[in-house]
Amino acid sequence: MAIVKGDFKTASSLLPKKIEQVFDQPKINEMVKAIDEKSVKRMVEFELIQLASLMSVGGNLNKAQVPFIADQLIAMFPNETIADFKLCFQRGAIGLYGDIQRLDGITIGQWMKAYLDDKYEVLENQLMKEREIIYKPVEKDKDYDAAKHDEWLKKLADACKPGQKVPDLTDEEIKKYGREKKPRKPTITAGWTYYTVRGVQIYAESQQHAERLCELLLKNGDLEEDI
Repeated sequence: MAIVKGDFKTASSLLPKKIEQVFDQPKINEMVKAIDEKSVKRMVEFELIQLASLMSVGGNLNKAQVPFIADQLIAMFPNETIADFKLCFQRGAIGLYGDIQRLDGITIGQWMKAYLDDKYEVLENQLMKEREIIYKPVEKDKDYDAAKHDEWLKKLADACKPGQKVPDLTDEEIKKYGREKKPRKPTITAGWTYYTVRGVQIYAESQQHAERLCELLLKNGDLEEDI
């Protein structure tokens, strides 16, 4: 790792350049445990020195302030990342967080508060987008016919009764397969398992399917209403 080797310039060049990219970066406290606090502090100091080199204000950072501010940032923001510090410094340097009168610990602390507001607004927007994708309503199948589906379920329930056989495919059904000969008869319960409905274990292909079968069994009198 470049930070361990002291190659802070390379390490800095590899950091994300947008807020959207920082969420996968290791947090400060994680880096301290994985490497050591001294190396992490020196990396933060490097970014502070880079920031100071960009500024032309009268009150700029001095050699004594750099290690002090680095210590404070590590202590105050252990759950953020070095990438956050760098992005904050860059955004503050171009005036996104107000006019720059002087560069010191107070100014950088104010920048961090403003930056974190931006960061977690970005995170919230990302989570909302993911939620919209996950909970996007599924369009109903245009070819779905509830009556035919109920009829098929009834036939299936009847076919599953003891002693019953699955009927052969009709000629019309065979044509749907695009074959001249009947396909091999599938095992009707392939991939099925037991689902609990009203306290009863019903063998079906899904929970919804089991609930439909339960309704049919109730209508046919094969199950009692008080289950």
